[in-house]
Amino acid sequence: MGIQENDQSRSRRSFDVSGIDWDDEASIHQWARNVWTLVTNEWGNHMPETPSTVLTDEYTKAVAYATDLHASQRRKGNTIPYAAHLLGVSSLVLEAGGTQSEAIAGLLHDAVEDCGGLPTLEVIRSRFGDRVAEIVLACSDSTDEDWKRTVGYWERKQAYLDHLESTADERAVLVS
Repeated sequence: MGIQENDQSRSRRSFDVSGIDWDDEASIHQWARNVWTLVTNEWGNHMPETPSTVLTDEYTKAVAYATDLHASQRRKGNTIPYAAHLLGVSSLVLEAGGTQSEAIAGLLHDAVEDCGGLPTLEVIRSRFGDRVAEIVLACSDSTDEDWKRTVGYWERKQAYLDHLESTADERAVLVS
C-alpha cells in the first residue's frame, strides 16, 4: 500500500487509494500518514520561513469552545472523545507552520457540519474573526444538516474533495 502520484503537476495531485482497506482503520491511517509526509515534505521546500506561532488566550478560548461544542461526540467506532481529533488537527497545523488563526480553525473545522450549521459559523465569526470563519467554512463538507442526513458519506466526501481542489486558499487546505 504505497502512495502513487497520478498527476505530476505541482498545483494538483491525486493519489492511488486502491490498496486501502476502508474497513481497516490502521490501513487508512497508514495511507494518510504517507500522504501527509509527502505533502509536508514538498511544502517544506517551497514555504517561506515562518516565525514560531505564539498562542494567546484566544487559542485557549477556542479549545474550550471546540470541546464544549463536541463534548458528547466520540470518534467513529470507539470511545475516544472527538476533541482528541480536533486537538490533533490543530497540532498538525502548528507543526506545519500555521498561524494561531489557522490552528483555531483546526480546532473548529468540524463545528459547522457537525454542530449547528451556519448559525454556528456566525458564532465562530463573532468570537474568532473572519479569517477563522472563512477557513472553517472552506473545511466544512456541508452547512445543511438535512443534506448531510440524506446524502451518503462517500458522495459528501467526494464533493468536499472537489471543493478543496478548486479553492485558492492554501491555508484552508492546510487545515483540511
